[in-house]
Amino acid sequence: MVMKFSASATEPLFASTRNAQQSNGFTLVEILVVLAILGIMGAMVTTAISGVTTTAREARTKSVIAVCDSVVQELYESTKYRPLAVEVPTLSTSFNAPSGNNVTVSQEVLATEAARVRLIMVRDLQKMELPDHHEDYVGATTANVQSRIWAAANPVFFNTSTGQVVGSRDALASRNTLAVNWSLTPKASTYLQRYNSAATTASAAALLTNQGAECLYAIMSNSFVAGSPAIASIPTTNIGDTDEDGLPEILDGWGQPLGFIRWPVGFFDPESDLTTELPDDSDPFRADFAYVNNSNTANATDVNDDIDPTKKPWSIRPLIFSAGNDGQFGIAQVPHVSGTPVTNFSYSHDDWNLQPSTAIADDFMGDESEGRANSVNSYDYPDPYLRRFLTLNPGAILPGQVLPGTNNQEAAIDNITNYSLQGSQ
Repeated sequence: MVMKFSASATEPLFASTRNAQQSNGFTLVEILVVLAILGIMGAMVTTAISGVTTTAREARTKSVIAVCDSVVQELYESTKYRPLAVEVPTLSTSFNAPSGNNVTVSQEVLATEAARVRLIMVRDLQKMELPDHHEDYVGATTANVQSRIWAAANPVFFNTSTGQVVGSRDALASRNTLAVNWSLTPKASTYLQRYNSAATTASAAALLTNQGAECLYAIMSNSFVAGSPAIASIPTTNIGDTDEDGLPEILDGWGQPLGFIRWPVGFFDPESDLTTELPDDSDPFRADFAYVNNSNTANATDVNDDIDPTKKPWSIRPLIFSAGNDGQFGIAQVPHVSGTPVTNFSYSHDDWNLQPSTAIADDFMGDESEGRANSVNSYDYPDPYLRRFLTLNPGAILPGQVLPGTNNQEAAIDNITNYSLQGSQ
């Protein structure tokens, strides 16, 4: 007998076999869907971890900046009230031979000029003990300091027989300038020793790198908080030598050197209490040359694109800042001319040196310029507001000012500063 199978009888059997084979694997679409889900989940986890890491780094950076700010601000304030051993010559001090019978010519330093000398010395203290560049103390050698500060002395004709003044103190053209003895402070000398030791092996290029962070470390390592070294308040993970020049740096939460500007006259932060309306409290007697001429008249030396030229010296405070997550500061840490940073400015640099009896000095000093050239060829004047520099370089970029270009503006947005910390508090 022959068995016959119809097509309808065999189809269910073959169909069942194919379905069994297909159920043993995954289709390509199913695999792609799973991979996509895993990718999304991985990205979510990575983003979450990255956010936590960034937050932690920001928190550590703020903590380090806050510690440095408290130390630096205290030191900065202390310079304003520190006793300075300056002997001001009086009428009894005679500098010239007698000009006639029973008449001697003496030199008198007026109170206003004595206040101006003190102002210069206070600014010198701030430069030397709170440096933001090594040149602030390297250039302040004993010889340079002693030849830099001068007091203008008015001539006084004194009759020794009658005990009366027989001349006028107003003969400005006959004035002389007296050298004021001044030298490195012990703190600045310590900075200099550390620098000289590193300079024996480090290259010149390395020594010019990360100067703000290196100076900040020097300040912290030579200061004390409650009897303990201030540097001990900084975690060891936030101390390094990224440029390997032998001078340690204070680092932020990303391991990048911090920025430090002692006189950030170009810095603008609308979220802080920074204002140019507050007068400079380092100059309570208004001895700055800006007050010599009419107080309501803007001098050419005051002109600056970002600063109201009618403003007189205002209160400034040091700026400590981190580049943030992008690693780019976006702001000038030194003056810039035509987009190029000035790397050679110092105590004796022409940009900071006033040549008496010249138009620039007359404009800057006003009537106080007269007579200062009699016994000195130059008059060095520490000026935080860089008015002399701006006069020689119109449109220059000042320390703390955002550099031109969209990239720099964006880079400066995520900077973390002691100003912003103060504003948030």
